[in-house]
Amino acid sequence: MGYYGRGGRTLSACLLNQSSSFSRIVLCFLLLILTVHASADWHYSEDSWTGVCRDGKRQSPVDLDEEKAKVEVTQPLIFLRYDRPVQANLSNNGHTVVLNVEQQCEVAIASGGLRGVYQLDEIHFHWEAEHTIVGNRYYKLIQSLSLQLSWITYEMLQEGRKYILGNGKVVLNVEQQCEVAIASGGLRGVYQLDEIHFHWEAEHTIVGNRLPLEVHFVHHNVLFNNISHALQHPQGLAVVAVLFHEVDFESSNMVPVLDALEETAGSVGESTRLAVPFSPATLLPDDRSRFYRYQGSLTTPPCTESVVWTVMHSSVPISKFQLEKFRTVNSTSGLLDANFRRTHPLNGRTIHLITDDEVDITDNEISAATTPHICHKTFIPIVALAAFTLSRF
Repeated sequence: MGYYGRGGRTLSACLLNQSSSFSRIVLCFLLLILTVHASADWHYSEDSWTGVCRDGKRQSPVDLDEEKAKVEVTQPLIFLRYDRPVQANLSNNGHTVVLNVEQQCEVAIASGGLRGVYQLDEIHFHWEAEHTIVGNRYYKLIQSLSLQLSWITYEMLQEGRKYILGNGKVVLNVEQQCEVAIASGGLRGVYQLDEIHFHWEAEHTIVGNRLPLEVHFVHHNVLFNNISHALQHPQGLAVVAVLFHEVDFESSNMVPVLDALEETAGSVGESTRLAVPFSPATLLPDDRSRFYRYQGSLTTPPCTESVVWTVMHSSVPISKFQLEKFRTVNSTSGLLDANFRRTHPLNGRTIHLITDDEVDITDNEISAATTPHICHKTFIPIVALAAFTLSRF
């Protein structure tokens, strides 16, 4: 997994953080040129990779072995709005093909013991304060509510239902929506989806066996303004990796991507919009209750070690004919027959095999039970918490 974002984001961030003088603008454009050059001037031969790529101790990918993994139980991994169709562009950058998803996530809270993502709906006021501190009642208290019900379903959250609160309160209603993201499942925060890209053959191996395709869903923690900023912080990125296995029938879920691939494969830099809105959930396995988790890095230069990896335990089917279409992608040096990095040693890291707490564990063996799709069926207790506002560019 590398971040293949467009250079314009780097330029925009630079211009927003610098004065408008001509010299500053020139420096920003030089930064853009160096960034693009550094990310583009490499090939899938690690002999020329330097710096953290060569000397890092938490590099990715790694080999995964269920027998050696530490089994843990945690809250379900939530794929928030992954079922919602979004507009996406597929581009060929010479190293892979990238699906860029245009969206933004607004004001919400998560983690801190919460089972899910809670989107801000309103802020209302009580005078005097309702809660007391060691018996003392403060004059005012701002209280935020995600939704004032005992239980809600994600269908309610996704449909954006509004609940009008009366009782003589002064209410500030917040009109906003949170788009495609992941949370819970042991993650510390909400991670917004930035892009999806493909590796043929797979980068992570299972007890030494390499599957024919791996898809990376790249997210950044919404505490940071963008993915470049998140890369500067430990656990700034969260990548979900999905492995694909070969079958005799074609996968209808891959058709929109492969149709766009035919238009972009021939030329580096070519980009096209998918003909129909794309649902990221169509590339996820049906069973999302088990996954591997470890701390690692980007799998392409600069190999930054700021990635929380989630590798789904279940794989997804794809036909040999569909797989061959990826091998028609051109790079600057000819056909890109494969684009995976070799596996790296753990160097003392622990691989966790995580199951959500709706699946029973007996003697470290996962039962055959599976959970429903998290984004559809999970019920979440609602609590009143202080408002948490995310600053953004």
